[in-house]
Amino acid sequence: SQYKAEIENLAREINELNAAKSKLEELLAAQALSLENTKVEHEEVLKTKNADIERLKEVLSSTKATIEKLNSTMRQQREMINNGLDSISEGFNKKLASIVSSHVLCVDTTASHVLC
Repeated sequence: SQYKAEIENLAREINELNAAKSKLEELLAAQALSLENTKVEHEEVLKTKNADIERLKEVLSSTKATIEKLNSTMRQQREMINNGLDSISEGFNKKLASIVSSHVLCVDTTASHVLC
């Protein structure tokens, strides 16, 4: 009878431990599922961010190419402007030399003035 009561108590404790074990297994399974879902979500976010990074790299590369083209165009335009200014300056100097050489300079020694 004493042993029977102890055996019943042990059986009850075993049942309670088994129930607790089942509950823990359910909780662990739920956590594992939650972790798996979180992992999948993070992987999707990572894929999206990597795709965004690749698109940004393409935009950066395209922008860099555009800047290089603009710099080249600006250099060409600067060269054309400088050539134009040189040509204008050269023409002006020739015209000025032509005007100066076509006039006879007269010097009034008394007044120290140049007369044309």
